[in-house]
Amino acid sequence: MGKDAKPPECRKVLLVDDEQDILYAYGAALRHAGFEVQTAESGNKALGLMKQGLPQVLILDLMMGDGSGFEVLLKLQQLEGPKPAVIVVTGVYTDEETSRRIRGEPVVFELLIKPVRPKMLVETVRRAMGIAL
Repeated sequence: MGKDAKPPECRKVLLVDDEQDILYAYGAALRHAGFEVQTAESGNKALGLMKQGLPQVLILDLMMGDGSGFEVLLKLQQLEGPKPAVIVVTGVYTDEETSRRIRGEPVVFELLIKPVRPKMLVETVRRAMGIAL
């Protein structure tokens, strides 16, 4: 991603997870709630999509097959200008110290521990976008 990335698009969500069932379930819930949803099965694919335009919210699994969720966080922190709000969804990094560190990252809006109910995810995305519940 370069310095010339476009500002985040309103109500656009990028969902990044290597599990197809998660992409389908969360994507369906978010679309039903009126969000424009793009999906990516890897961090590299997500970075490629973000070069085309930033989402307002990025839902990111940290541990994927290629382990690239952390790379996405690092790239976002290096990006100049507006950044998407990041909702980290993980089932691996659940100890208190690691959770505190993840929540302390400047681009991270919220950390959710899997399994996440789709309704909770939709509510968290709305909060990240400043939409009344």
